Amino acid sequence: MKIYLDGNITEQNQNFILGSGLSHGYGLFETIKVIQSKPIFMKEHYHRIKKSSVFLKLKIDMTLSEFMKKSRELIKINKIQEGALKLLFFKGLEQNHILISTDCKIYEPAKYKYGLSIKFSERIKNEKSLLVGHKTLNYLENILEKTIALKEGYEDALFLNSKGNITETTCANVFFINKNKIYTPSLDSGILPGIVRKKIFQIAKQKKISLKEGCFSQEDVMNSEIVFLTNSLMGVMPVKSIGNKKFSLGNKIFRYINDCYRLFLKA
Repeated sequence: MKIYLDGNITEQNQNFILGSGLSHGYGLFETIKVIQSKPIFMKEHYHRIKKSSVFLKLKIDMTLSEFMKKSRELIKINKIQEGALKLLFFKGLEQNHILISTDCKIYEPAKYKYGLSIKFSERIKNEKSLLVGHKTLNYLENILEKTIALKEGYEDALFLNSKGNITETTCANVFFINKNKIYTPSLDSGILPGIVRKKIFQIAKQKKISLKEGCFSQEDVMNSEIVFLTNSLMGVMPVKSIGNKKFSLGNKIFRYINDCYRLFLKA
């Protein structure tokens, strides 16, 4: 049986083409930061996708050591100094597929100095969804929402859940600081358990900085002194504004957290 693919009539790969990974988005992904040709927090990323694969009943045949070996080999072949490593794991008809690729994408240094401008999304995040907490290939809503934000002059959008509490942006966890305390939505708000999010928790615990996770309203974040985002590629990123509300970029706790995180990257 032949199919049409990318301008050519070619042989159909039954397992790849007909599998639920391609046709229904049945799969997972991880995006891993690369610094000086070194992938960062690989173990954490592998264990997260492994945990999600158990929930989705997807068997991963690649071990952690194999993943690390193949990833480093690919980084070397593609001559990636700074950028990203992407792991896709998706369901095939008879066997599952693992795809590892690289990208030179990095955030501009100016973004860290001046911060991001974001908005509240008009879409509601379903905190009861079966997919909450899993980094699945069903990512189109986030992509479309970010496209809308960019068209409106913003750089990201922050979702509220069905209870009106803040959750996460299209690609990052959110934190805010008020009166020397850090706050962030709890996992049951409907968010991804971010790798860098967990590092912020570790830093706060080590340095005895007050950090509270819970359910927080739109008003809570808008009345805060500083807001910042975290994900594996951006690391720790300040937010300069949400809608028309501007936030400080000079908070000493934020600077301290950011400095500690950079030390994590060098460890």
